[in-house]
Amino acid sequence: MGQRVSSGHVVRALLAVALAAPSVHAFDASGVWSGQYSCKLFNGTTAQVTSTPSSLAISQSGSTVVVSLDNAVSYAGYAIDDGKKGVAKGQMFLTRCGTDNLPAQGNAEILRAAVKASAAADAGTLVGFSVLDGDLGAGNGRQFGTCKYKYKRTSRTSPKLIGCVV
Repeated sequence: MGQRVSSGHVVRALLAVALAAPSVHAFDASGVWSGQYSCKLFNGTTAQVTSTPSSLAISQSGSTVVVSLDNAVSYAGYAIDDGKKGVAKGQMFLTRCGTDNLPAQGNAEILRAAVKASAAADAGTLVGFSVLDGDLGAGNGRQFGTCKYKYKRTSRTSPKLIGCVV
């Protein structure tokens, strides 16, 4: 028969493992990225919009991420390291600044991106997908759609970005 282990031993063992875990956030998407995005939009009719070339500026501190798309649209969110390859891989969840829970008002977008990048190399790839809702402006109504993003990191130099300003 097996030995019984007291709950105190289990708690101490779990605490030791937690304290031994590295506190450094290894996955780092900071830098300048070059690539393209492509969106399928619907406002009563369908349209396809592609932006090539396009650029991303990403500033990451720990798990906090701030992104500027083409110096025109800002996002804020967080990153999670890949459980097996956290040194060079992870994913980000981003929300377009100004997004709220009121459909058919303003502009809204959420984005999920898979990133391969490390703090030690300029090279990296970012592939993402978003869902958006927005105002076409000039009384032209509303639209919603999905976008795909494909970028390669060209520099690890972290831009000076601030989060969403309300």
